[in-house]
Amino acid sequence: MKLLSFTTEIGTWDDGFDPPYSKVDQFWKENLPNALYLIKLAGESPLNKEACFGPDINSVSKSSDGKISVSFDKKYANKVSNVEYFVGKLGEPGKGKNLPVTESSNSFKFDVSERADNNLVYVRAQSPDGKWGPVSTVSLK
Repeated sequence: MKLLSFTTEIGTWDDGFDPPYSKVDQFWKENLPNALYLIKLAGESPLNKEACFGPDINSVSKSSDGKISVSFDKKYANKVSNVEYFVGKLGEPGKGKNLPVTESSNSFKFDVSERADNNLVYVRAQSPDGKWGPVSTVSLK
């Protein structure tokens, strides 16, 4: 079994070394995307199976024509029912801009017309049973 060992610093300098318990909800919301990404990085850990999360995006990149290119591992063929993206800031699952997905394809491209200060695009996929996979990102710059 592979394990990923990592410690995430939370809060700001003003929160001190031992922040108050009253900030747990805030820190959880701020760090959830990071935690999901670390689980994704863990590779073949028991936590990174389809039983826990939905489909994992194999790669997301900006292609030479300026479109965002998304591809899935072949093991996810016919297991992706929805793909969504956010620009600038990651939102709640199911609240992003939906992309059309055909069951037979394991890759596709899409245009992003909106821009944000940091120009990051966050993409995630959903399985037919409603489970959302981890988030992948790409820069528009």
